[in-house]
Amino acid sequence: MIRIFTISRLVLVLLLVVSLQSINATEMVDPSLVGKERNICFDTALPQVSNPSSDIDYNFDLSKESFQAFLPKNYSGKEAFGIFIFIDSQNEMMMPKEWASIMEKEKLICLIPQKIGNDQPLPRRLGLTLVGILKLEERYKIDPKRVFVGGFSGGARCSVNLAFLHSDLIAGNVSICGADFYRPVRKVKASDNLPYGISLVPSERANNAKTKVLT
Repeated sequence: MIRIFTISRLVLVLLLVVSLQSINATEMVDPSLVGKERNICFDTALPQVSNPSSDIDYNFDLSKESFQAFLPKNYSGKEAFGIFIFIDSQNEMMMPKEWASIMEKEKLICLIPQKIGNDQPLPRRLGLTLVGILKLEERYKIDPKRVFVGGFSGGARCSVNLAFLHSDLIAGNVSICGADFYRPVRKVKASDNLPYGISLVPSERANNAKTKVLT
């Protein structure tokens, strides 16, 4: 009798483990985190990057990196949401409170990497942003066709570059007060010869982006 009881308990535990493993982690949402902006750190396992670019640094110690994240109050984990990730010109940024209603209406999770301002190397700014996208996709239920990147000033130029270099992941770009083009354009009023405003990405990636990315 004791043996039967022990086996029954073992079977029950095994069934519980299997059931938990079958539940999508994106469906297990902490209600206390919904509808609020907070500072988060991802686990230290770096995501695998497909189609890597030599212009981007993808290697980070994620235990030392932080992101501001906003999870809309209408996110439950049952429906896939999009991502809006923002690159600022400064190293610290909180999401403007006015964005909350937009994120909820458009069903977007907002993520803002920290310490990627204009004084940071371009490969870092692009790489940490992309890693943030991939880690967010691991944590939440994400619609891969609705991943958008945006930025302000120098961050806007970064967002354009990232959209060109990773159109395999990014569906659209919003640039505010700054933009780069994928090839030189005719100068009209420029008084110098600096290549400012030009993003010389490989032609293959530029062509792919032109067919996939909305700007």
